Amino acid sequence: MALPAGALRQRVTIERLKPQSTGRLGEQRQTPDRWAPWQEVWASVQAVSGREVIQSDRTQALVTYTVRVRTREGLTPRDRLRWKGLVLNIVSIQLRGLRLEEQEILCSQEVD
Repeated sequence: MALPAGALRQRVTIERLKPQSTGRLGEQRQTPDRWAPWQEVWASVQAVSGREVIQSDRTQALVTYTVRVRTREGLTPRDRLRWKGLVLNIVSIQLRGLRLEEQEILCSQEVD
């Protein structure tokens, strides 16, 4: 069954890491913001769960989201999503549907 267009109501930006710049001697230079917009897509975004994690003597909230989009060639877990100002790190991507026309993306967001 095809993914109905009405289910995709949220605009999500897929961001991809820019290659690091190199200096005259071939050394890697760190750039402050290495993430750049790659594609902007319609999606369905749902918060699935939230929990608190203690890491490095710090309590941190972790929210998990499921994001559904039409299948995008080249989308990998190395990319990330930006939705309503939030950064969602991709955990996994699964193909769905009879003709694999949908991708279900499991994402996590760390909240300080």
